[in-house]
Amino acid sequence: QSNEQPASPLVHTDFRISTYIHSTITPNKQLVILRTSFFQLLLNNWNDYRILNQVSVMIKAGKKLGLKVNWNYLNDSYPVPGIPSVNYTLSTVADYDF
Repeated sequence: QSNEQPASPLVHTDFRISTYIHSTITPNKQLVILRTSFFQLLLNNWNDYRILNQVSVMIKAGKKLGLKVNWNYLNDSYPVPGIPSVNYTLSTVADYDF
């Protein structure tokens, strides 16, 4: 047995405000562009913020087949130690409607 006391839980009392904006552009029946941007600000320290941009482009290649390209960009001004402040992903999805 160990006489060590368990670590007390870490309690955060941060208050953040979160906002977002979303847009959809449909230039024609075969193309849809979606964009959402999130902004999160720590109220007692305006230098501590997070920005997330998500963009999706969907292309129809017929009635049942489509292609979707997704791009995510995250910028955290004060990330958790060991995590980069900028993260981004790019993915491609083939879509088939049964």
